[in-house]
Amino acid sequence: MDAAISAYLPALLQAGLFDSRIKFAGQRATMGRVMTQYELELYLEDGGAVFVEGKRYPIRQGYLLCAKPGQRRSSELHFRCYYLYLTVAEGQFRQLLDGFPDMMQVTDFDRCLALFADMTDALAHRREAGDLLLQERMLALFYQMQLDALAVGRGVSRQLAAGRERVKRAMEYMDAHLEYPLSLADIAAQFNLHPNYFHRVFCSLAGKTPREYLLERRMRRARMLLLTSEMTQEEVAKACGFASASYFHSVFKRYTGQTPGQYRDRRYEKDPV
Repeated sequence: MDAAISAYLPALLQAGLFDSRIKFAGQRATMGRVMTQYELELYLEDGGAVFVEGKRYPIRQGYLLCAKPGQRRSSELHFRCYYLYLTVAEGQFRQLLDGFPDMMQVTDFDRCLALFADMTDALAHRREAGDLLLQERMLALFYQMQLDALAVGRGVSRQLAAGRERVKRAMEYMDAHLEYPLSLADIAAQFNLHPNYFHRVFCSLAGKTPREYLLERRMRRARMLLLTSEMTQEEVAKACGFASASYFHSVFKRYTGQTPGQYRDRRYEKDPV
């Protein structure tokens, strides 16, 4: 397959049939862990439960888990499932997976079961044209998942709308607290989200990192204060969340190409640019 094309397609890292009674015999629950890739699980029986970001989802036959990077998950045992571990580059497929509900019921269990089984077999045996088969099966699964999400009234558009609302609220929170030394963990905690998951959702929907957005807003406030107030540079630095005037001076010059003093002089120009 052409490398330029395959770079945008999902990459299947692992696939298989999992029985928690074998790996976790005698245990009733697993330890919490943070996802580093997408994990899809198609459950083959009732029993147990999955926790994603603190929310409990009972496990039922014909339900499918779509856990995303940055989310924290754990499980109540026991259960059997097919599973897929995927990595997805930034772009359409990542946005699609991010929009799926964490847990959803599939409307065509036999179809999904066959897709998981085919991908497990193809990955294990690397048959001729196996990569093409894997990609075709993954795309077919994504399409089926999208149909199922829409069918149960929890479609991708609803999930994206919820994500956009979170990002909007995060932006409003940062705008209201520019003078404070905000960290990614501080901001994520306001919305009860894991920092990695919040960072990924924010980047996906805002087109920039929370740090980039915060710096952009602080520089906007700094420019406004320099041009419209008599505050000293030390006072401007403090009002914009910088620990010292020297650090503010360095960041401001790197961001605007001018020192704070040079920028302030613009207010005396007759025709400022």
